[in-house]
Amino acid sequence: GNMGDQAIAIAEKKFIKDILPDYSILEILINNTSNLLGLIKKNIKKEDIIFFQGGGNIGDIYIKSEIFRRKIIKCFKNNKIISFPQTIHFSSSKSGLIELEKSKKIYNNHSNLLLTAREETSYAIMKNIFPKNKVILTPDMVLYLNEQDKKDVRENIFVCLRSDREGIISCKDRIELLIKL
Repeated sequence: GNMGDQAIAIAEKKFIKDILPDYSILEILINNTSNLLGLIKKNIKKEDIIFFQGGGNIGDIYIKSEIFRRKIIKCFKNNKIISFPQTIHFSSSKSGLIELEKSKKIYNNHSNLLLTAREETSYAIMKNIFPKNKVILTPDMVLYLNEQDKKDVRENIFVCLRSDREGIISCKDRIELLIKL
């Protein structure tokens, strides 16, 4: 899978263990959500907190994640739900605008939903479209790991540029960037 998402998940679990040491963590992968929903509904308590993994999947780019997130938000109105730092993007296409309206309605209908944005643009968008939810700006959770040994001397730069649907740098700009490094 995506190594960045895996690092985010590790950081988030570490964070939860550090701030809520008396809580047990039950991790449910997105693909298991539908199968386990009934069991979760039977066993969840009001004081249980639901966390959504951070990253960049609020919106219609990764619609499967957005659909599952909306389903959980609708099902667990009595629980505090916290979305770890996210980037948000809904396209301006007809389907993107329809999905945006669905998310607005569901998110804004949950009184105890905390959204965290991992950069200023997403923060402004979330504040605008989710006015009934608390929205805060927080760095990406992967930075919580901070595993660098202070004694290490670093001399090189590692560059990793996306070439998937989230990549936004043109081939020409990539070459210019690498030449300058």
